[in-house]
Amino acid sequence: MPFENVISDKTHLNPVDFIGVGFGPTNISVAIALQEIRPELSAIFFEAQPSFGWHKGLLLSGATMQVSFLKDLVSFRNPRSQFSFTSFLHERGRLADFANLKTFFPSRIEFHQYLEWCAQNFAQQVYYGERVEEISFMDEQGGSVPGFRLLIAGKEGKRRVCARNVIFAGGLMPQMPPGLRGQRGVFHTSELLSNISHLRPGSRIAVVGAGQSATEAANYIYDNVPGSVVHAIVPRFGHSPADDSPFVNQVFDPEHVESFFNAPSQVKEKILSIHASTNYAAVDLADIEAFYQKWYSDRLTGEGRLHLHRMARLIKVTETGGSVVATINHELEAKTSELELDAVICATGYRPRDVRDLMDDRTRAALLTNEHGSLQADRLYRIGFDIPQPPALYIPDMCEKTHGLSATLISNMAVRAGEIVESLPDHRNTNLPLPEVA
Repeated sequence: MPFENVISDKTHLNPVDFIGVGFGPTNISVAIALQEIRPELSAIFFEAQPSFGWHKGLLLSGATMQVSFLKDLVSFRNPRSQFSFTSFLHERGRLADFANLKTFFPSRIEFHQYLEWCAQNFAQQVYYGERVEEISFMDEQGGSVPGFRLLIAGKEGKRRVCARNVIFAGGLMPQMPPGLRGQRGVFHTSELLSNISHLRPGSRIAVVGAGQSATEAANYIYDNVPGSVVHAIVPRFGHSPADDSPFVNQVFDPEHVESFFNAPSQVKEKILSIHASTNYAAVDLADIEAFYQKWYSDRLTGEGRLHLHRMARLIKVTETGGSVVATINHELEAKTSELELDAVICATGYRPRDVRDLMDDRTRAALLTNEHGSLQADRLYRIGFDIPQPPALYIPDMCEKTHGLSATLISNMAVRAGEIVESLPDHRNTNLPLPEVA
């Protein structure tokens, strides 16, 4: 593999055309687009996880995708691609069987298999267990900046690699309520499957949140932890269904990214606010109905296993002996109460990782920002630098406010990857000197 020398040589580094930070769905779709559109460009990817994994803590049996299988990593850009979901099914011998399901929405487990299948095709270009710790400018003699240097920490220590272009797709970070991270018995739904095996029968468990993962977690624990008592702490009067109606769902269509990007800022904010229920704090109606059925049956039988705390918020969690005590604020009754629990599961969402956290001082100081201090990404997801002829650094996962609700979702990844790859400059005739390694 020609990219091995990029890592192993610690004295001089020949810059590759493209480095991807992270290897989740965003950069897998980019890797596919590079192979199909710009195969002449050299590209490598660094992934901090030891192997491929996408929301593995939520691969619950029975959980389905909220997006059509047609919105895979490639079909909207190239429906004839060998990397489509239907090609995956055909190779696995399940195409006819899947068709007989009569659904557009595969299970989350099967879609994860599809993503892993795609990722395996680029195994020679991906370095797992290698974390990017710093991004800085790569200087030529004379002070120009033809690319970036990345400091990598991995199994063999630290080393630097260089690239003319970088795409930052570090994924989403789980958000926890203030003061709760690291406490015993408290974890995020992203870690659900790795922690649920430690819950003994009869455990008392609170699930905090009103979105899809909160409802799935409550349903799953009720069904799979025998005798468990589940407290759903919901900041709304009840769970709200996701708006997946046809016209509203067009907010995720690739052709509407352009109109959103060019819209006035107040219109952007209005769209994001009005249609937040397409993605945030919203639940598939079937999952709400399943939760309600459990809640009603529990009242009917008097088992006392499922409790809904509506218009309620978690204030704090205190460790006591072998359990934890959660303090809950009930807004309807204007009171607080305490629950003695064995675990608190926070389905409190995610936020994109910020590329600025990886930049050295010089690179961060050269960033162009707006009046609110936010990064300025252009239509092709590149951020700007206040230097002549800056190298290209793409941040697609951080562009919701400028590019719309599809920024962190799979819906537009196929087309977006093509736009990014087609925007890459042609460096084949560029003769850059080999930079010294610090």
